Amino acid sequence: MFTMDITHLGVYHMSYSYILLKQIFSLNTAFLFLLGTYKFFHLKMSRVVTFFTILFFCSIVISFWFYEVYEILLIPNVLFSTVLVAWAGCIFYIYTWTQNIPEKYLLCFLIILWSICSNNFTFLLPRLELSMFNYFSSLLILNVTIIFLLIVYFKKIYYLLTKQETRFRMLVENATEHIFLYDYIKQRFEYISPSATKIFHYTISELKKDTKKFFEYLNASDKEKISLLLKNPVTHSSMETFQVIKEDAEPIWCEIHYTPITNDDGVTVSLEWILRDISAKKKIEEELRETENMKRELLEDIAHEIRTPVTLIRGYAESILNDVISPSAIHSYLKSIYSKTELLNTLVNDFMQASYFTSQTMEFRFYEVNAKEFIEEMLSQCEYHIATAGITPICESSVPEDIFIVIDKGRIEQVFSNLITNALRYAGELATVFIFVTASERSLESKDNEAEMDGVSAGEIVVKIVDSGKGIAEEDLPYIFQRKYRGKNASSHSGSGIGL
Repeated sequence: MFTMDITHLGVYHMSYSYILLKQIFSLNTAFLFLLGTYKFFHLKMSRVVTFFTILFFCSIVISFWFYEVYEILLIPNVLFSTVLVAWAGCIFYIYTWTQNIPEKYLLCFLIILWSICSNNFTFLLPRLELSMFNYFSSLLILNVTIIFLLIVYFKKIYYLLTKQETRFRMLVENATEHIFLYDYIKQRFEYISPSATKIFHYTISELKKDTKKFFEYLNASDKEKISLLLKNPVTHSSMETFQVIKEDAEPIWCEIHYTPITNDDGVTVSLEWILRDISAKKKIEEELRETENMKRELLEDIAHEIRTPVTLIRGYAESILNDVISPSAIHSYLKSIYSKTELLNTLVNDFMQASYFTSQTMEFRFYEVNAKEFIEEMLSQCEYHIATAGITPICESSVPEDIFIVIDKGRIEQVFSNLITNALRYAGELATVFIFVTASERSLESKDNEAEMDGVSAGEIVVKIVDSGKGIAEEDLPYIFQRKYRGKNASSHSGSGIGL
């Protein structure tokens, strides 16, 4: 269209075919501009617009042969082309209203102005001066419109990128994971999530400026392992764990999943880290490990405890079967056997409890018993246990008849059995095992306690089991409550330790 205009600027020319060709070019320009505007905003243009554009195009072509059609449709054709371009300007205004940029208002005005200038040529052709002015005005407006189109386009792209960047930043900075981006070329961190400062106690700028600060609180082995990832570009994704250890604070366990970022040539240029604080996970794992250890220890304890009552029951039964004891003592032996079977039943229950073990707890059954009767029963069993081992028992008790105690008889029998077994094991040959039981009252700590006791005296029963063996070495005394500790004098014996 402009090529046709520039060839006729100095000529008074009003050729009928020239006017029709200009109308065709003008309609085509308006339609393509509107179509491009729809594509720019990812919209779908209505088929009605395409239909009327084709209709007006056909009418112009028909006008080459029928002048009457030209006279009827001249003004509608010009108005339609003008409306198409003006509508494109309106679309720009409608779909850029969220962007507060002044260029969009001027752009909309320029598009509408250009649509008027580029389509009113038919009315200006008879006057050459105005026609030339219209040409140059249209050319100027078109170029300025293109410039503003580019400005609006780039500002729109910048707005979308900024919006996406803001959303991504909010997502990253509010995530539980901490993201690091390390540049192998610059040998420093390009990006670090702000939340990472909670772990390393350095600002983001400090960590970016000095990479060594990242390794300051890592132990030696972890420091070497992680620093290798930054020194030598990695080629595949993987993960590592390390500890951040700071004074006056619990160690923080961290897990990093790293992924190499390569350029077009396949060379690793950056490394992306996703760092997670897994301290809570490690704590749970440690608790589970401790629970499993306690369960295993409980099972070991029960297995250890079962041996003593089984040995005693077998000894009592053999004595009765071999007629070693007098008929009058059989009842007492049967009573001891029954007591040991009750203990075995308790231990079996402990086994069942350990099968769904969740904490180091044991079930206790407390009953009120007469202290003198219970102690005499225990001493009777201990005397037999000691005597059958070929060792002399000496038992003394000074517990009055009117003392009552609240205990779990089965558990206390376990205590007696363990101490006697240990005494026999380390007493030596031709030795003696002494058992002394004494009872004493002690004064109550306060009057409130005395009221709670309802007049019942408080006191203690002390049981001493002493053997004439080597005893426990003085340096071993601090460790006697440690599981499976055997001590200096126990090196030649098998077993699972004192078991205190």
